[in-house]
Formats: sequence, C-alpha cells, structure tokens
Amino acid sequence: MTTGGSSDNLPLSGSFTVLAAPEKPDLVVSHVRWVPRYPTGQDSVIFICQVLNQGTGPSPSGVIHNVAFRINGQLYSRSADFTQSIPAGGAALLAANLGVSGNNRWPAQLGTHVVEAWVDDQNSIPECIEDNNRLADTLEVIPVPPENLAYRKPVIVSSIEGPGLEGDKAVDGFYATRWSSQFSDPQFIAVDLGTSRDIGKVVLTWEAAYGKTYVIQISNDSVNWVPVTAVANGDGGIDILPLTAHARFVRMYGLQRGTEWGYSLYEFEIYGPASTSSLEHNASPDGQVQSIHLENNYPNPFNPKTIISWHLEVSSRVNLTIYNLAGQTIATLVDDRFPAGSHSVEWDASHFSSGVYLYKLETEGFVETRKMILMK
Repeated sequence: MTTGGSSDNLPLSGSFTVLAAPEKPDLVVSHVRWVPRYPTGQDSVIFICQVLNQGTGPSPSGVIHNVAFRINGQLYSRSADFTQSIPAGGAALLAANLGVSGNNRWPAQLGTHVVEAWVDDQNSIPECIEDNNRLADTLEVIPVPPENLAYRKPVIVSSIEGPGLEGDKAVDGFYATRWSSQFSDPQFIAVDLGTSRDIGKVVLTWEAAYGKTYVIQISNDSVNWVPVTAVANGDGGIDILPLTAHARFVRMYGLQRGTEWGYSLYEFEIYGPASTSSLEHNASPDGQVQSIHLENNYPNPFNPKTIISWHLEVSSRVNLTIYNLAGQTIATLVDDRFPAGSHSVEWDASHFSSGVYLYKLETEGFVETRKMILMK
C-alpha cells in the first residue's frame, strides 16, 4: 500500500521531457472492523472499513466507491452507497449496507474467521495503483459468556473504609475498583438481584485484605438469612464457590479477617446454574462429549510466579495467552499441539506490575478465561 503517481517519458528533438500524468486517486483499505468489536455466538455483525486516498488527486464524485467484504474467501456483503469524493490524503469510513443474499448482517459463528475488505474490486475508479486495494484481518467469535447477575445491582454493606470504596464498586465489572470495610469483625456486603433467581456460583475476587472465615447467605426479604456455603480458612485471591440456591439477596458475611485490615473485594459476582452447553465440554468427531478443564492458577495471588494447568481428553492445539484488564496481550505462554492428558506451564511475572490479569485458554471449539492477581 504505497503512495503512487505515474509519468511518461516522451522523446522531443533528441531530448527527453517529463510530462506529469493526470492526477489520480489511490484507494486503499487501512482498517477493517466489525460491530460489535468482540462478537459472541448470538450476535449479528456489520462490517466496516476505513478507506484512504493515497493518490495524487481526489476520487470521483457521483461514483459508487464499492467495498466488497469477504468471510473466509466468500463474498458476503458490500458497501455500495458512498458516492462522495475522497480528497487526496483523505479518508472515509464505509459500512456494508448491501448483503449478497439480502442480509448485510453476518450471523456470527463460533471460531476464528478471515475477514477481507476489497475497495473498488470492480475497477470502476481509475487509480494510480490498482493492486493495493485489499486488506484482511482475523475475527474471533467467542461463546456467549455467562451473565453476571450481580452486575450493577443495588448493594448493601455494613461499613466502608472511606470515600471511593463504596459497596457498588464491587459490582461495577471493573477490577481496578473495590469495596473495603472498616477494620473490624463482623462485616458484610449484600447484593439485591431485584427478583428471585436461580444461583449456581458465587465468585469473590479479593484485594490484599481478604476474608479468612466467611459465610455466603441468601434471603428473599433481606431480613431472614440462610447460609448456603462457608469458607473456613480462606487465603484470598479468587474464591469460586459453587452452590445451588434460589433467592433475591446474596450476602458475604465476614466472620474473621485474613489481615489487620478490613474486607476488600474487587468484584462480587453471581452466576446462574451452568447450562448443558457449558464451555467445559467439547464435541469429538464421533459425537461424544469430551471434557476440557482449565484450572485456577496456583498460587493466587502470586509473586512473581504462578502455575497454570489444564486437562485435555483428546489431543488438541492449545493457545494460552495472558491479557491485562485493558484487553492487551501481555504474553503468549503456549501455542502448540498437546496430547490428551494434564499439562501445566509457569508464568514468571517479574517484569510486570501488581494488578489483576486474565489468562485465556483456546483449543479447538473451546475458549475459557480466568482471573489472577499479581501482588508485589
């Protein structure tokens, strides 16, 4: 994709004079994107791209600037309504408005796909350069993530350590904020789900100040509480607590702090029962359900090394990647084929700062992400 121009050398009276060719555009696709940015298996997707004019003159006005969008090599949709001139050095954002089969929205399919945008694929606009109009990128469609029932729900707490550490910080979906109680026992944080819901799992992501002994309780009136599970010797990090319950209110009731400080939670997450289409299963070629397990890293929190383990029932290619909370790739620990069985890898985070990180395991037909805390 280069800025282009052209010229002709014509002989005149035994000498050569350079005559400039007419100014022409040079249209290139600089970005191809899809809406939404990270689709799931239940989304429909509209493709968009940014078209740059890197030529010496404007593109023609009144002529459709066609962009063809292909998925895995097959033409699916077009942008076929933009007729404005793009000046030299300018750009335009074009979206697919015309579907080849009548639908310009692609029903997302699980897996990784190659999406290609090709501007002026029918050569209707003369350009300086005609062979730099295409750009391809990969698109990953992930399984529908489970719904966090606690997300942005009303919260009741026994106390707060101070301003900025209120209870709603534990249900905002942001692992850089937290609720923190006063430095005494007992303390609690309760989430109001708004209506009675089936509950299959509670996930607590602790800050350095954690609960050593605590009870998960449920209620339908926020007055009468029933214990459903308990932790007697907690060590912080991320506590994943499976349970079977049906209630409107869910409460973490802290009986003994693990430190001299209070109870401090980055996130209090509540999930419904696991469905039969759980991510922890993968269909083998003969139709039998095979299990894939991604384990919690150990230790967690850690400093500076931790072990990540997984189990395969069948041989599969495995990719294990570390991300920060902004979604940026920090490290790729594994990208290879592994035989059936249990495997593990160590991550040395000596060169990274304290905080919450994500690790994602991808195999053929399986994706799962978990959280871990680096604490220096």
